[in-house]
Amino acid sequence: MQATQVELKSLEVLESRIQRAVDVMKKLRDENESLRGQIASFQATAADSAARVKELDSMRLSGQKLERELKSLQDERKAVVARVDSLLESLDALHLD
Repeated sequence: MQATQVELKSLEVLESRIQRAVDVMKKLRDENESLRGQIASFQATAADSAARVKELDSMRLSGQKLERELKSLQDERKAVVARVDSLLESLDALHLD
């Protein structure tokens, strides 16, 4: 009877260890699933961020193009103003009053 009690106790200890191992495995699986969800979320966020960076870069290039066009128009305006001033000076010199 003594040997049976020892075997029973050994089986109970073994069963307890197996149950703990099963619990740990379940916990790890749950954590793994949670982490996979977080990774998917981070990947989606990264993709959105990459698209936004691309959009902002495009906007930056458009802004640079508009700046160049504005500078060109300002230079053209200065040339027109100078030409008009020159014509007005010529008209003044003719004394056409």
